[in-house]
Amino acid sequence: MGLSANSQALNPDRLLSQYLLDHYGRDSGLPSDRVWVSTEGPRGYLWIGTQGGLARFDGVNFKAYNQQSHPAFKASDIRALEWTPDGDLWIGTYGGGAVRMRGKEFTTFTTDDGLIGNVIYDIHRTVDGSIWFATDQGVSQLVADEFSSWTVDDGLAFNGATHIAQDQQGTLWFSSLTNGVSFFDGGRFEHIGLDEGLDSLQIHMLKWDKELGIIVGTATGSIYQLSAVQGPQKLPMSNPVAIEEYLRDRDGNRWLGSYGEGLWRASADGSETRFSFGTGNETEHIFSLIEDTRGTLWASTTRGLFGLRDSPFLSLGTAEGLADSTFVVTADNDGTVWAGSEPHGLFRISADGKLSQPHPELINKTISSLLISVDGSLWIGTFGEGLFRIHNGVITHFGEEDGLFGLHIFALQQLRDGTIWISTNLALNIWQDDASPISQPLPELDGKVPRHILEGKDGTVWLSSAQGLFIYRNGLLEQKIIGDGPTSSVVRASYEDERGVLWIAAGNGTLSRLDQGRLFTFDSSHGLPFSAGYAILEDKARNLWISGTQGLLRVSRDSLDAVARGERNVLDTRLFDETDGLRSTQFVGGFQPAAWSTPDNRLWFVSTKGLMAFSPQGLASETPMLRTYIDAVRVDGSPIDLLEPLQLPADFQSLEIDYSSPELSNPQSVNFRYSIAANSDSWTSAGDRRTAYFTALPAGNTVFRVQASFNGESPSQSSENVAALSINRAPHWYETTWSVLVAAALIGLLVTLLQRFQSRNARRKEQQLRALVDLRTRELREALVRVEANSRIDSLTGVANRRHLEEQLNATWSMARRSGAPVSILMLDIDLFKQYNDTLGHSAGDDCLRLIAQAIKSKLLREHDMLARYGGEEFVVLLYDTDAKGAERAANRILDCVRVLDLPHPASDVSEHVTISIGCATLGEKERDDPHRLIDLADKALYQAKAQGRNRACSSNQESTDTPLERR
Repeated sequence: MGLSANSQALNPDRLLSQYLLDHYGRDSGLPSDRVWVSTEGPRGYLWIGTQGGLARFDGVNFKAYNQQSHPAFKASDIRALEWTPDGDLWIGTYGGGAVRMRGKEFTTFTTDDGLIGNVIYDIHRTVDGSIWFATDQGVSQLVADEFSSWTVDDGLAFNGATHIAQDQQGTLWFSSLTNGVSFFDGGRFEHIGLDEGLDSLQIHMLKWDKELGIIVGTATGSIYQLSAVQGPQKLPMSNPVAIEEYLRDRDGNRWLGSYGEGLWRASADGSETRFSFGTGNETEHIFSLIEDTRGTLWASTTRGLFGLRDSPFLSLGTAEGLADSTFVVTADNDGTVWAGSEPHGLFRISADGKLSQPHPELINKTISSLLISVDGSLWIGTFGEGLFRIHNGVITHFGEEDGLFGLHIFALQQLRDGTIWISTNLALNIWQDDASPISQPLPELDGKVPRHILEGKDGTVWLSSAQGLFIYRNGLLEQKIIGDGPTSSVVRASYEDERGVLWIAAGNGTLSRLDQGRLFTFDSSHGLPFSAGYAILEDKARNLWISGTQGLLRVSRDSLDAVARGERNVLDTRLFDETDGLRSTQFVGGFQPAAWSTPDNRLWFVSTKGLMAFSPQGLASETPMLRTYIDAVRVDGSPIDLLEPLQLPADFQSLEIDYSSPELSNPQSVNFRYSIAANSDSWTSAGDRRTAYFTALPAGNTVFRVQASFNGESPSQSSENVAALSINRAPHWYETTWSVLVAAALIGLLVTLLQRFQSRNARRKEQQLRALVDLRTRELREALVRVEANSRIDSLTGVANRRHLEEQLNATWSMARRSGAPVSILMLDIDLFKQYNDTLGHSAGDDCLRLIAQAIKSKLLREHDMLARYGGEEFVVLLYDTDAKGAERAANRILDCVRVLDLPHPASDVSEHVTISIGCATLGEKERDDPHRLIDLADKALYQAKAQGRNRACSSNQESTDTPLERR
């Protein structure tokens, strides 16, 4: 339960309950729940061998390789994986020999090629570069594509070799499940069995360890250290279990995967601690353990793949001996942390992380407020039993008999004059000293209960309450209402920075800045994602940290100042939630203090699942550089090879580009952006979508670029994590240089003929020639008009394409700026369209796109409205002179229109018929700065509609948080 900073490996000072656990099985996309082996590849992907095939994992999606998808696999049961320094992956199958993956090429090696057996249990690359295979028929060595093999006839202990290891002297070791261990020095085999000191011939584990050398684990639970020159040395084990796998992580911590007894951690003191995955007994069979580059421990089991990783946030709750229902936290100068809970009383956490309850008298009480006064006394407010003080080990109780009015304590604060202010359910009380009774000097509060008390640098006392912010100075009390509306008056917390600027968190999700009497309020229009804030702390980098109902918010104080000065529009924020390692996103407020900063610069907050602590500096340093890769390309629905440049026909109808970024620790926080231009700094946000769709591209050369970044983090300006693909689209005949030249020559020829005929023939021929010139000119103009029209129309659906939308959006934007009319955007996406295509075929998918587009265009739009295909299954409706309510009505009509089409969707888990999701966004005259911001807002609202279950519309203009617009 240690509080030390995170190391790259799993922190051994933490309890097993404080690690984050990820689980992936067949329902997540793995080919099978039975996972034999895993390994991390050079690009950062996780490669997993299962009973149903090989899988590549990027943190979100699994890509399968098996007999059905790749003919090189003669069997889909994958038992062994081994990378070589040059990037080859060797794959051992059960019954189908070995497969080598080199780039995108797969080569099969079986007994027909010289391999001794087709059942492969292990593959090992030796220091000299040769590849060794442990099979059911013996062992084989591959050098320069030539096999050499050995069996029991050559001295091998047993033909069914299961594991291979190599020691520092270059000696090879082979284990078996029936006859102990063999070692091979290049000339002959030697055997180690019962006679040599092993307690069992059934060997479950064989490994080389950098400190112990060769070690083996037997079926009886023993672990032996082996050497070619001396007998087996048994290692001490406090809990003997059959060890199937052994791993020493990069920090020297040892992890043991057992056959039937789960995962164990061996500490430096020699003790072993068991970790259970908690999904049934079969989970306790662990076949493989690896540590990836981020320090995550991956366990291959009979119930899928489990990932064990550190969280940057330290959690202390019921599992660690604290209470989940923790209300308040504080700390003294030596780093001791005190926490108050319901109904388990007061907890003490020492600087070295040890948890205790040193005061039995307070164990069963509900602690609702804490204060350490300047004399070192600990003041404890309870909910219903008054006030306690611990001074020099002596506990004193204060109740009604001492003048305390109200026994439910909400807030405690000591002012610079030494008085202690006590807020109860009935009054604001003040304690001066033990010789004086507790008094109530502010009767005008009249039941308005302060939940947070703060004394400012100028001596002003700020009282936060459900009725607003009260100010006490110079003996006078005044009330300040923050913002407008029924919840704006609820002030939950305040904080004063070193400049004297006051920060105020209100119940309506706003944050206010009060500087020398000037109040500025930040809300969702500035990028604040909160519905409520409970506590405010500041770190050394001038970031404010605000706990709330949806997670923990980090907001740059510099960006707050800049927005307040009018120098920028949007704040620099990051919202942390469960995907970042928080045990709970629901924090607790209303009792003081709900957060604290300790001398080691850790920030502590209370939540519904106990205490949470973290180091902001460590959190900032943990953001890695993401790598981005282009995985696959499809043209008109058919996959094509990834060649540079990608050649596209002139008449292509759709281009789909799949991309990924391997991030195994926090994949839910990865977002993407892409651009499509020869040289462009204009990026399109793709959110977490991992496919880009295009229905039109300019002729000639262009470059597709895609970049990954963490949600809330600015994308790196470096090109190191940008994947690029050169594309060349063949021109139509009318886009070629020769077509322009031919057209010009034809016109010149006609003019010349006209002049010739004028000089040598009669008026009749002159008129005929003029008529011919007019006809040809008219035909040429009509052809050019058709070309221009076709360049603006999506060839599949017959509606406007993205290029035409961009032109019309700019024109509409300019018109709206002159007139002051509102502009709205509807972003439409057909739900589960990929599954529709996969089930019914691309032809049915094309028909579905056409039917929906034409239905919307013909029945729902006004003359000046525009429907455009944005890409893939996405459409955009541009609505001029339409406010937010009008946009919502249009969205609901479109939902009903698609429902009336009654198109069957057998693969949908939303409805039996095709449905759509819609994101609505509206910008008025004062907000109109960038038309593309309107598209971004609609796109975010569309993502919200999908996150809430699809088949609905959501608006970015709603006051409530992401409430869907139900069909009316």
